[in-house]
Amino acid sequence: MEKSKLIETVNKCIDLHKKHNEEMAQLSSLTGATSDRGIFDTTSRLFEAFIENIDYQYGGSQGWLSWYIYDNDFGNSGFTVKIDKKEIKVDSVEKLVEVMIDSHQIWALNNS
Repeated sequence: MEKSKLIETVNKCIDLHKKHNEEMAQLSSLTGATSDRGIFDTTSRLFEAFIENIDYQYGGSQGWLSWYIYDNDFGNSGFTVKIDKKEIKVDSVEKLVEVMIDSHQIWALNNS
């Protein structure tokens, strides 16, 4: 997948994740349901599988997209990573995709 298409895919994934969280919060406030039951749990697990798939296809087994969303707070934390001696501040989807591509290339070389 070319870089621009991967950026588009990651942006869609992030937008869907945010929308999912907003809608689940609204549903929870209406029903009093908790996030670990029923439709909440099912849709969260489905979304996690989607994220893992993107991570594996385009970042090896590194889990970069999951890390970007949950640990790096969608880039708002501005964490820096080191890939093959190159430091990258991951504060945007474009930087995340750079990390995913670079680490996938290294991962593929080490696992071929």
